[in-house]
Amino acid sequence: MIELMKFYLIKLKEKKEAEIDAAIKNAIKQVAISSKVTTVVEKSVVFFGGVDLTDKVVSTLNTSSK
Repeated sequence: MIELMKFYLIKLKEKKEAEIDAAIKNAIKQVAISSKVTTVVEKSVVFFGGVDLTDKVVSTLNTSSK
């Protein structure tokens, strides 16, 4: 019985993580399009320059979760 509960909890966790991942990717896409940005990369791979979209993405996520 405990193994079955663990299995369902793992499946629920995977489902929720996939939903969160999809929401983040969607928010990034929305912000990039509205900001006329054609390429989005993680900040750690940018040596110099670029536009930080983090605050706009977080704001979009916060707005969409209400």
